[in-house]
Amino acid sequence: MEQENFREILFNYQSNLTSEEVNEVMWAEVLDLEAGKFMLYNIPLHGYMIAPGDIIIATLENVDGEQMYVFDHITEFSGNSVIQVVVEDAANAAVVAEKLEGLGTLNCAMEVINEHITLVAVPFEVDYKAVKAIIEPLAADKLLDYAEPIISDKHQDDLEEEA
Repeated sequence: MEQENFREILFNYQSNLTSEEVNEVMWAEVLDLEAGKFMLYNIPLHGYMIAPGDIIIATLENVDGEQMYVFDHITEFSGNSVIQVVVEDAANAAVVAEKLEGLGTLNCAMEVINEHITLVAVPFEVDYKAVKAIIEPLAADKLLDYAEPIISDKHQDDLEEEA
């Protein structure tokens, strides 16, 4: 994706998947290069409290002899949420993938890491109850497990509203 309008940003944090310190490189759109202001493009794999669309500040630093932008802080939350879907039994992967296609009709972005892990970005405007209506039955049937490393205030409100 090496484009003039995007940069790789290095994030260093503790993974909620492995509980280990990880370095994760994600793409972000340049908003103001001099100020180090970017909008995150990728969905975090390891569950840092950030979502695609969040506005961040990163500083240009020397990392192992290479100049790289390193995440510093979030300046504005997008209101998007992130879900990590884990399918432990590979035999269930095809069934789960087919069912998760319904999230695409809700305009959720998905990144399939492998047959065991799929990352889902839920846009601010999506009713989170509709997302849970797809994922919860699969979890109840033990076809998948999932984590919600970041749920926006708006999506939390969606869940609290009367059906």
